[in-house]
Amino acid sequence: MSDCEPQAYCLHCEYNLRGQEDSRCPECGKPFDPSDRSTIATSSGELMARRWRRRVLMLCRAWFLVPLVWATYCLPSARDLIVPLLLLGSFACALRRRWASAVLVLLLSPGTLQFAYGIQDYHRGTGTLRYGGYPSVEADNVCRTYRCGRTGGGCIVRPGDTFDRSCYNAGLRTAISIGGPMRGAYLGPYPTREEAFESLDGAAQIPIREVLAERITLGDRTVLLSLGLAMELLRDTEWVFANDPLNAKYFQEDFGHLASITATIVDDQCLILRIPSQYCCDEAGSTSQCAGVALIDTATGKLFAIYGESGYHCGNRIRRWN
Repeated sequence: MSDCEPQAYCLHCEYNLRGQEDSRCPECGKPFDPSDRSTIATSSGELMARRWRRRVLMLCRAWFLVPLVWATYCLPSARDLIVPLLLLGSFACALRRRWASAVLVLLLSPGTLQFAYGIQDYHRGTGTLRYGGYPSVEADNVCRTYRCGRTGGGCIVRPGDTFDRSCYNAGLRTAISIGGPMRGAYLGPYPTREEAFESLDGAAQIPIREVLAERITLGDRTVLLSLGLAMELLRDTEWVFANDPLNAKYFQEDFGHLASITATIVDDQCLILRIPSQYCCDEAGSTSQCAGVALIDTATGKLFAIYGESGYHCGNRIRRWN
């Protein structure tokens, strides 16, 4: 192609081909024929028209896949096909170097909506990391890394739940990583199980009446528990009868033989409360008393974590931070 010939542009990368001796674009390697107008663009106007036409075709391809994904999302029995469809569509676009189409397919998918919900809940201060499966004692504890609560959907997992939870959690984690801890999050010390048990060595005994009154006094420091937290902690213990007026006489006369509730405060911000619970038997047949070790924010009186000791389990789910 000589210098006297008109301008010519590569249709693939829009490189100016004027003066090129080779029949391949030096930028992207795509072949062209100067005598074949279908392989080159001869003006900037024609190049722009082809560019917009390519974008329209890209949108049409994306809009063909997006309704298919949403239709699959609305059918509970077929929701497990969402991820393969998205990956297949994005991979097909990426193979053809249609990066905008690949991104568009992902942006218009149901996963993006769940991702946005995670960011929205972060700004509202109500975000919780979601998980599935049968809950354990520590399953709903505040996340140590992101300092937000966790909620489970139970042991029954519906089709598509894993996809929804993953996208929602990704949005929440992204917002926390960029914007910092969520509004109202607990930012004080967060003892591990071993640290909490160790700090209870030599801890002060707390009368059951203080727990029922939701007012814990340690030295010159008084911690007010959040409304209803005391009875939730006592619900699965031998103390549950204590709030019944009919048991008041027994409670006053025989209190001495019951195991003591102990408590300590860590760094003036974390109240650690050990509440003896039900008895359990191990495989050898020996009986031991379980206990729940609750970690409570001294400023708000909210429970943010609970650890089980000697086979302790929460028969009734105890609400955590959120």
